[in-house]
Amino acid sequence: MRILLSLLLAVALPVGAQPYTPETAPESLKAPVKRALDAFQDLKSRLLGRLGQALQEGGPVLAIEVCREEAPRLTTGAVGFPLGRTSHRLRNPDNVTPKWAQSYLDRFASQPAEKAPTWVVPLEGRVGVIAPLATQALCLQCHGDPRAMSAELRSSLERLYPTDRATGFELGQLRGVIWAEVPFASP
Repeated sequence: MRILLSLLLAVALPVGAQPYTPETAPESLKAPVKRALDAFQDLKSRLLGRLGQALQEGGPVLAIEVCREEAPRLTTGAVGFPLGRTSHRLRNPDNVTPKWAQSYLDRFASQPAEKAPTWVVPLEGRVGVIAPLATQALCLQCHGDPRAMSAELRSSLERLYPTDRATGFELGQLRGVIWAEVPFASP
């Protein structure tokens, strides 16, 4: 198993790169890692706040509209570096996993989110940072058991995301990840 994992990492990560955690990353990576983690917190806070508001105002159907329309704008905001969300089970096909992050999803997709660490991956001229997104109770309304969803919600999902694979998640499961590619030099 250890050999297989090493092979997976070697194929997916850039040559010579090894994943670190924020705590074990070399000092030279600490500043870009902090920028990524701060951006993650800001994105999660703004997105969860906006989704909570949408759920109160219009229920899950409005919430998927927020995810579809507003989440992409939030990830391309003013952070100054590429930032995104992806999953091993995509809803939005535009949320493709960066190559350097694929081994993370391969390794942790079937584990509870609490067992998935934050990874720091040295890349050419930048640092890749990837962190787990746990399935929360709020998420289950649109990402949980499709049989528990209203017909209106299922219909909206089918219309907006005909290739949707992002349902059937359970509380605490790895729902996806948030990732960033932060340049070594500040913008």
